[in-house]
Amino acid sequence: MKEACDAYFYLSARQEHRGTGGIFFDDLPVDEDSLNFVKQVVTSWMPSWKPIVTKHVNEEYTEEEKTLGQQQKCVIESFFKAST
Repeated sequence: MKEACDAYFYLSARQEHRGTGGIFFDDLPVDEDSLNFVKQVVTSWMPSWKPIVTKHVNEEYTEEEKTLGQQQKCVIESFFKAST
């Protein structure tokens, strides 16, 4: 199992492993049950997420934090480009 996960989460273009988290829809069927599942996730997740965003929405970021954020965004974008 570990080898399969290591391979799945590896970005060969960047020669690094990406973080885990989120929902993976790879094997989720496109049907009413799946739609209901996603709606339930959003309904239960939003109440915990919104106060965190509200608390930090006006915070300033250092140049180092901005650079790190841009690097992470590029990792995510490269993953999606490699997947399509």
